[in-house]
Amino acid sequence: NICGNDEVKTTLCTDQYTLPTLLSIMSTQLSNPGIQEHGCGILAAMSLRKPSNTTIILHSYNGGVAIMNAMRKHSKHALIQRQG
Repeated sequence: NICGNDEVKTTLCTDQYTLPTLLSIMSTQLSNPGIQEHGCGILAAMSLRKPSNTTIILHSYNGGVAIMNAMRKHSKHALIQRQG
């Protein structure tokens, strides 16, 4: 689990590649519950214990929209609701 290391999480949040790619995949694969579950899980793990990462995800990349879209599209999918 690469998100277990706080330094790695920060690097992934600021590398200008990881978050845009993840959020793009979540956007284009919105109907795929597995992608949405794991995408939300990755965003949650990247935010854990790192408020600055949360700010980057939500404000710099509008990641809250991806999370809300996943939760709305898969409202009966318990794992997505828990991860989101």
